[in-house]
Amino acid sequence: MKNILYLFALLFSLSSFGQDDYNEMIFEQIYLKVGRNNAKFITNYNNDSSFSGNSYELGVVLPTRNFDDKISVTAAITLDEYDKVGFDGKDLRFLGFQGLAKYNFLDLNELISIPIKINIEGGLNLNHHIASGFKDADDYTKQYYRGLFIKPIIGLNLQFQVNDHITLESEYKLSYSYGLWNGVSNDRDVAYFNFFNNDFDFNIVNHQIHFGIFVSLN
Repeated sequence: MKNILYLFALLFSLSSFGQDDYNEMIFEQIYLKVGRNNAKFITNYNNDSSFSGNSYELGVVLPTRNFDDKISVTAAITLDEYDKVGFDGKDLRFLGFQGLAKYNFLDLNELISIPIKINIEGGLNLNHHIASGFKDADDYTKQYYRGLFIKPIIGLNLQFQVNDHITLESEYKLSYSYGLWNGVSNDRDVAYFNFFNNDFDFNIVNHQIHFGIFVSLN
């Protein structure tokens, strides 16, 4: 968590320099979200298990001047944790890069002068298992969780605009991480691409709750 806060502070400090030759911001807002994962790990051995852990998201809101005002686009770095996984109770961590599009379908400020927006969102996350509690496990155990995963995401969020510079957000996201490049074979050789000869497939269905703060840069 300290590293995430450090990156947020660093991104904020650098944002004042994030202008092009036309004196327009490269991005409009930076944001930090913190929340929880509630996930089911799905394998082809029918021994699905549920796990939870912390979730972090650090990102920016990109300019969308050529789009509808109701549409916004974000890019982010994500960190998803799952606690006490496997027989040895180790922790798992996945680092990802994410792009989402949001559509504002209800603006209460226009209806009853309350600065609240309700948005739907969708996008993709590309993530990879990083160093975690399995670093001392045998190679076969580590191969269960290693690899490259693509994660389609849909979600619903509520934004409350505190002032011209600060917006608070609460969010629910549903995602499915599909292992593009993971799995093992019975002879304990890596069977990387899920499309070819994997004896063990590993995918994740995840329910996320996030709370975040957005800081405007203009």
